[in-house]
Amino acid sequence: MLRHDLSIYQNWILSGAVCGWGDNFKSYFDLVIFLWIPQNVRLERLQQREFQRYGNDIVAGGSKYDRSKAFLEWASLYDEAGMEVRSKMLHEHWMSDLVCPTLVIEGNYTVKERVDIVLHYLSSN
Repeated sequence: MLRHDLSIYQNWILSGAVCGWGDNFKSYFDLVIFLWIPQNVRLERLQQREFQRYGNDIVAGGSKYDRSKAFLEWASLYDEAGMEVRSKMLHEHWMSDLVCPTLVIEGNYTVKERVDIVLHYLSSN
């Protein structure tokens, strides 16, 4: 289904990590943009998102506490874990054999700043 959708449009954006399930789409990409933010910022955003979604259910004694705690512990491994889990190492390895350019944006940028970085890259390449 996705292959069909990608083939009928000349321009598209696919967002998210596609390691594993998206390997067959590598040849479709004109550019891969890798966004990385510092761990403390990423974890704070995840904690806020968890609370917005589940409220007090994620605090100690809540019905989703254990699940949320396990998720945040898993997410905290991203920068240091190896290839066995979704990690920076796994993503960098996945990108290493791409035939298209890769734009790496590392840092705590606003959406506007990221868009400006991408537009600048596109206008100069």
